[in-house]
Amino acid sequence: MSEAIATRSRPAASPALAPQLWLDGLSRELLDSGALARLIARGVHGISGNPALLAGAISASPACHAVLPALRAAYPGPQDRLDALVLPDLRRACDLLAATYEGSAGRSGFASIDLSAFLANSSAATVAAALRLH
Repeated sequence: MSEAIATRSRPAASPALAPQLWLDGLSRELLDSGALARLIARGVHGISGNPALLAGAISASPACHAVLPALRAAYPGPQDRLDALVLPDLRRACDLLAATYEGSAGRSGFASIDLSAFLANSSAATVAAALRLH
């Protein structure tokens, strides 16, 4: 194989195929401490939160515990309370990743959370939840 062909065939030769470093474990402490901003400055391209990690982060967070009584009073359903607790943190992560997103022409710089596994058997409910969160 010629050197020119080998060079073109390597994934790193194309920015669209370059690897991205994502962090799984969105938490308020990661945001409040400035750790996420530092990790982004060191090359993290995105962050995600899955239900198990979010539950652990919430249960271990004094900041989250402090707002739970007010959330229980303001929001009748658990999904509404979870949204009120987690979505502001997701927005903060998006704000921190905005420069990464713009600098990559939208190829990286995302923050995401998983949808509930209880929606797995309903395409309509999954789409509705995704649209609501978007």
